[in-house]
Amino acid sequence: MWKDGMGWDDIASPAIQSVRRKLAGELSRLGDLHFDRRTIVPELPGEMHIFCDASKDVYGVAVYIVQGGRSSLLFAKAKVAPMKDKTLPVLELMAVFLAFKCLPSILDNCEGFIPTNLCVAIDAQVVLSWLLSQTMASNNIFARNRLRDVLMMKTELETRYGLQTFFKYVNTQSNPADLITRGISYRRFRSCLDFRRVGPSLLGGGISQWPELDLPCLSGMCQQMGRTPANCSISREPGCVSVVSFDRFSSFSHLLRVTSLVFRFLAIRLHRQWDCESRAATYLMRTMQQQGFPAELEYLRRPYGDHLPARVRDLNLYLDHDGLIRSKGRIDSSLHYDYEVKNPVLIAKQHPVTRLIIMDCHKGCCHLGTILAELRRRGYWVPQGRQAVNLILAECSTCKRYNSWPSPPKASSDLPSHWTDFCTPYQHTGIDFTDHLWVWDGKRNIKMYLLLFTCLNIRAVHIEVVPDMSVSSFLQALIRFTNQNGVPEALYSDNAKTFKGGGRLFNRLVLCKDYQDRYGPSNMKLKTISPFSLWYARAWKRCILTIKNCLYKVVGREKLNYFSLLTIISDIQRSVNNRPLTYISSADKDVTAITPNMFLRPNKCPGLLFRLDEEAPSVPLGRSELIRTLQLRDQCLSRFNELWYREYLLDIGFGRMMSFL
Repeated sequence: MWKDGMGWDDIASPAIQSVRRKLAGELSRLGDLHFDRRTIVPELPGEMHIFCDASKDVYGVAVYIVQGGRSSLLFAKAKVAPMKDKTLPVLELMAVFLAFKCLPSILDNCEGFIPTNLCVAIDAQVVLSWLLSQTMASNNIFARNRLRDVLMMKTELETRYGLQTFFKYVNTQSNPADLITRGISYRRFRSCLDFRRVGPSLLGGGISQWPELDLPCLSGMCQQMGRTPANCSISREPGCVSVVSFDRFSSFSHLLRVTSLVFRFLAIRLHRQWDCESRAATYLMRTMQQQGFPAELEYLRRPYGDHLPARVRDLNLYLDHDGLIRSKGRIDSSLHYDYEVKNPVLIAKQHPVTRLIIMDCHKGCCHLGTILAELRRRGYWVPQGRQAVNLILAECSTCKRYNSWPSPPKASSDLPSHWTDFCTPYQHTGIDFTDHLWVWDGKRNIKMYLLLFTCLNIRAVHIEVVPDMSVSSFLQALIRFTNQNGVPEALYSDNAKTFKGGGRLFNRLVLCKDYQDRYGPSNMKLKTISPFSLWYARAWKRCILTIKNCLYKVVGREKLNYFSLLTIISDIQRSVNNRPLTYISSADKDVTAITPNMFLRPNKCPGLLFRLDEEAPSVPLGRSELIRTLQLRDQCLSRFNELWYREYLLDIGFGRMMSFL
């Protein structure tokens, strides 16, 4: 129509109208065809292959992504040939020029995916020789300028994105861009739809598996340049290579920080606004799962076939929106926990990243043995978690140094009656001092002591920092303890002179009016154990050893001031009171484990809080809803008491005897 000089208001000829009606009928049937919208797995290594072709009427390109041995169509574009006649090799070169013009926009919209190799395939040997030799014997100024532009854009892409670009020859029968330039009917297009979606079969092996053909139009130097070097192959199984070496790091925080710096560098180079730490954590988890669970990952990506992995069935695994394998629990309707806790990420048992995560949890718990519960609180699930934790903690040099026993412990005697009947926390409390600690006051080191209050029923601890072991300091600490936790029924201590003196002084002071108002109604008793019977005080003595080990491992030889000591003591007290009192099985997916803090701070326990969903509308709670919430809290507290009698008391009464402390 343009060549015939027709205007916009002119009526088309019957022949042109017939062609238009036929084309409209063909285009209306394209709605029956389906293409996958998700073609890229973010951060998964892969290659990009571009096929170019041209005819006298049109030239175009087709872009394919190859990841993990799979190829899929990503982008396609065609343009009408110029009005001025061009030779077919020049039009083929214009198709290559079109491909490089579109590449920056394609790479900037690939969700952070940057291919390591870029392959441009054409079926014209003359154009391939121009691209490989970077010279042209023709005097065609238009073709020379297009070749110069292509080479310039190739250099810019390699510099900006870190790509390696290869020019390859492809047969016309294996070139999917040939479907663009020839013009085909709907019936023929539908018959070759699979070829259009996934491209030729040679894409499955990556660029290193492209066949080396005999091309007589290319010189020997160009043929050598067209061959793919052996060290440029990236056709590897996904997850076999990482941007960082996991074995070179000793802490998970250091590994995460270095990986986030890599993503920050990419964000600066690509002019993107990324949450680098979140992307780094997702990348580490995805890489670990690709290396540790290849069969499960392959099945979840293609959920078909007769073979269902046992781990997928037992743990109810699925892929989230980030491509991470998660274990779907049965508490999704609960508002007490976040999504990460209810659906933890699956981590490999014997992977370097898992070792770093477990060691990070171990240090966060002050080197206590509550790693499995801490892993679940952080949103991780380790198959055979208890064995994995024990295997990794056996390498902790700090625990080896302080947990070595000179001889096996002796058998324990029966528990006293007041230890086996539980009513309220700190109803029966054991007290004792630790050795002195050196605290820096700005000028010199001064001595400080720790006074430990231990609940004999739930093994909860309360720590007070006192300047000395005098009677007055002890009584002041006792008053602070009773102000926070209530007055106990009885205090138990050993035969130290401080407690003997404190007991006599306390008996005299209870006769005063102030002490009668405070402690008279409670009738608190101070009891001492029998002489040379330290085995009776094994409960609080063992807690003192636990706290001292935590101090040695956390503080080491560092000099602390008074407020730093208070902060560390507060962290240790929280960690000790967060230890599970019952055994957690590796196959048990119930994230609830009773701890001393569940009895001490029921309002701070996530399982006893009434939390609204973020998407739920904010509606004021009425009196009936508040009463129902309080009743639910009381039921949970009663359940904790039942668990204490059924699991914890029976457990320590038959052989384990406080080995968890």
